[in-house]
Amino acid sequence: MTTDITPAADGDCIVLDWGTTNLRAYRVTADGAVRSTRHSDAGVRGLTTGQFEAVFRRACGDWIEERPHLPVLATGMIGSRNGWLEAPYVACPARLLDVTRGLVPLRLDDGHRLWFVPGLIDNQARPFPEVMRGEESLLFGFGCERTMCVVLPGTHSKWARVGDGAVHRFATYLTGELYDLLIRHSFVTGMLNSADERAARSADGPDWAAFDLGLSAATGPGNEARSGAALLGRLFSVRSGFLAGHIEAGAADDYLSALLIGTELAEARGSWFQ
Repeated sequence: MTTDITPAADGDCIVLDWGTTNLRAYRVTADGAVRSTRHSDAGVRGLTTGQFEAVFRRACGDWIEERPHLPVLATGMIGSRNGWLEAPYVACPARLLDVTRGLVPLRLDDGHRLWFVPGLIDNQARPFPEVMRGEESLLFGFGCERTMCVVLPGTHSKWARVGDGAVHRFATYLTGELYDLLIRHSFVTGMLNSADERAARSADGPDWAAFDLGLSAATGPGNEARSGAALLGRLFSVRSGFLAGHIEAGAADDYLSALLIGTELAEARGSWFQ
């Protein structure tokens, strides 16, 4: 696809970081400086097809009225199958120019156009291709010239191999989501602490002794399977450690967090990221 985005006279544009749970809008100058920001909790997950334009106009309508020709770039899950418009994935190895060529335009009824940034797909991954949306913008913003592994922690943590201006490979770890599911819904940790108790302790910071125990359980000597294969056999240690008196009830979440993070690190360490 040939992309022809006409910049504003001063080079300004609007960038939408529109993910599953939040919308962040940025008015950005030609040299990358942020003039103004907006935030909304109207993420893609809570919207239907007919609601996206209204949410966009609530967030950025005054910017558009003031500068009708400001180009708008939308990145993240807003360009997914569940979003406003699906932007097809660009295959790795992918350079910034490849992503630019894959931008998908949408013209609104008033003539204003938005451009949706495509995600990336790693067809070498097994058992199925890996995909990302939104993280590609972070990677290219960070810079892909040096050969390195870049880690983007989060609900779905991404590990990406970059170099020579391209994103070459990447993998996804559901570390953050699994942690949230376990502390909210599992017998292993859910019965040890209530939501109110967790909120009351959040200001105190982590229990680092329990965190160290979790890391050791995931990566230390005696862990013969330094990968996710060992995780299922170790998750119950959160509860058994409490029952045996090795972990305080209030520290169980920190132990679990370290167990999951350590497993992610161990699995990645044994992969092609080395």
